[in-house]
Amino acid sequence: MFSIDPEARLLEANEKWFDVTDHPRDPPFEERSWMQPFEKSSQHLMEAGWDKLTVSKLPWTAELQLKKSWYDSNRGEMVESWMLAAAAPEFTNGELKSVMGSLTDISFQKRSERDADTRAKLSEQLLAITLEAKENEKNFKRFSDLAPGGLIIMDPLGNIDYANSQ
Repeated sequence: MFSIDPEARLLEANEKWFDVTDHPRDPPFEERSWMQPFEKSSQHLMEAGWDKLTVSKLPWTAELQLKKSWYDSNRGEMVESWMLAAAAPEFTNGELKSVMGSLTDISFQKRSERDADTRAKLSEQLLAITLEAKENEKNFKRFSDLAPGGLIIMDPLGNIDYANSQ
């Protein structure tokens, strides 16, 4: 959980927020310092989110990548940290008082999404290779049927796997 003032300075956050983001705990906080723990690729989403919260006066959610990653000993790899940020503006007499929000760790969901994409790409590659192999087999059979001599393919035990008509 976190709270930000109208000038985009972090007012307060709970211990879990500091633990997850590695944001310095000691005030005073610089303007927009709450954005610093996130990767540059997430900065444009945060800027757009700030405009939505403060100008359009609407709630905002986004999937953001933290700079901080962690080591997954089960898989033997570094894992990106992803957060689902959700925030809403608070107004008093029509004036922005603060922005309250929370972060939810979605690292496992993002990794599952990446793994599913990888499996889908591998399946597409396997299909393309299978189709190519079938085409090659069809071309080989056509070639062997036109060959003037006999042609056989045997397995290691001497059984015939293929023989042309000659």
